[in-house]
Amino acid sequence: MCAMPVPRTRSAAFLVVEAARCWRAVRDACAPVQPALFARLQPFGLGILAPVFDSLMALFEARFGRRFRTGDAGTSNLSEDEVQLIELLAGEVPVDADDGAASAPIHVALRSTRIMLALAEADPEAHERPIFFTASEPQPRPEIVAVKAPITSS
Repeated sequence: MCAMPVPRTRSAAFLVVEAARCWRAVRDACAPVQPALFARLQPFGLGILAPVFDSLMALFEARFGRRFRTGDAGTSNLSEDEVQLIELLAGEVPVDADDGAASAPIHVALRSTRIMLALAEADPEAHERPIFFTASEPQPRPEIVAVKAPITSS
């Protein structure tokens, strides 16, 4: 569904467009979105961002009350929605703040996506390190300190 060749770039705008186009194609096919997004973003070491983009795209549609429109797959021509999404993420255009309650979720999603992209860009090798210890790795043990004097309460 999202099987386009993977270029060797980590441009944030490129990644946003790739995620948006993948999300749209998978949603239109009524298939599970997050596994497809993960597979599309993982070659860049950013598969962990699948739920971030899934939420952002759903909230974009909810906020603007329309289906997200993408450019043609395999081209560099951007749709108006793709341009708007990039501009929103870059902070170049505001979300209409006059309707506070309706805009709050997209504000949170935009901020969360900015933070996650910044963290991923700050440490592009992070995806190669394990998050948890595996059973075969030695577990660090706390140092046991012997107390020589009794502890008294004052």
